[in-house]
Amino acid sequence: MRTRSGGPHNIAIRDVEPGSSFILESDGVPATRLLFSCDVAASSDGTHISQAVTLQGPLSFLFGPMMGGRIAQSFGPLLEGLAAEAERS
Repeated sequence: MRTRSGGPHNIAIRDVEPGSSFILESDGVPATRLLFSCDVAASSDGTHISQAVTLQGPLSFLFGPMMGGRIAQSFGPLLEGLAAEAERS
């Protein structure tokens, strides 16, 4: 995958529980793995989706505080798109 800024990232989807949850793993940060955990659940007003990110690796202590705000800002649009896709299925 390539980001908008052109940086390459290897990604993998793992620990898939169909219709319920998955983890997206990315290696786009030096010496750090990003693990995006996503849970999907039907609710009375559509679909409820939650997401969290965990940084792992020897430089995660450095990149977490530097990137946390930017990563959190991307959650809204991403989760809205995921909810729309889940509701189409």
